[in-house]
Amino acid sequence: MDFKTYKSYHEDFMKFNNGTSLQECGVLLSLIPLASTNFISAICILAVDFHVFPRRFAKTELYGCGLMDLGVGFFICANGLVHNRKSHQTKTNVLKNFLNCGVLFMFGFIRLISTKTIEYQEHLTEYGTQWNFFFTLGCCKMFIYLAELLFQNKNFLWLCIVTGIIHEAILSLGIREWIFSNEPRNTFLSANREGLFSCLGYLCIYFAATCLGKFLTFSSSMKYQNVITFFVSLSFFGWVTVIFFNHNFGISRRLANSGYIIWVLSLTVNILLLLTIIELSLIILKNEKPGLINVVFQTFLLNEIWKVMRHLKKSINFGYT
Repeated sequence: MDFKTYKSYHEDFMKFNNGTSLQECGVLLSLIPLASTNFISAICILAVDFHVFPRRFAKTELYGCGLMDLGVGFFICANGLVHNRKSHQTKTNVLKNFLNCGVLFMFGFIRLISTKTIEYQEHLTEYGTQWNFFFTLGCCKMFIYLAELLFQNKNFLWLCIVTGIIHEAILSLGIREWIFSNEPRNTFLSANREGLFSCLGYLCIYFAATCLGKFLTFSSSMKYQNVITFFVSLSFFGWVTVIFFNHNFGISRRLANSGYIIWVLSLTVNILLLLTIIELSLIILKNEKPGLINVVFQTFLLNEIWKVMRHLKKSINFGYT
């Protein structure tokens, strides 16, 4: 069989999707994880407050692999996947890039003020007393923009490795035990030790995700079997590494340690592999009624939302009876 290149399949995919450009098809796989992460996170954040929500899906305190432990890691990773596209559009406008970070910090302060004002129940061991996810994402983006200014080639693979090594080295100097301890939170550093010291781990995830995003952007010139082979090989290597790091260091969202970093990236690669196979299958199987397929895709999300709401309503009613 004479295999077509991944680019030719993307050109077919362009015709199949009403003239979507080849460049837009190149970032399609990176946009789907971002949208899916937003949707699943919104459901879990609301559902975790109900007793019917399985506790095994909730965030772990020290070490472990819960569903909600993936939320922040996937969100950081999904933002890294689409970062290349955004940076190409605004690479000459440094001020605008840092203003984007300022918006995230502003949201962080708004959340901080609102939660303190209404005395909303907070989980201190998640980020700390004042820290929250918006500050973490803002710091990651700020360091990425600084790295782009200092290193024009934007190949962050070596930065990812160096950041991961430095982060694990810092944790091994007694910081890991201090974060898990019940030491008083009487200073800014001690009050927010989880959020501050996990930033390097999330930055490592962001660096790695930008490399994956860059690969997705330029993979249109590769044979599709080579793309799948790359993801399969990377997935196998990732899960072998996960087993090794889990045995030696453990997996901790609270620390964002090396085990957590590899775990999140391995799952991301698995998702990208699955999406690649689905995308190519749509072209190979070539449905003759693309309009009907588009309608199904457009109504699928509404159908899922309705199904979730219906199940939630039944669960809530059952809880009160």
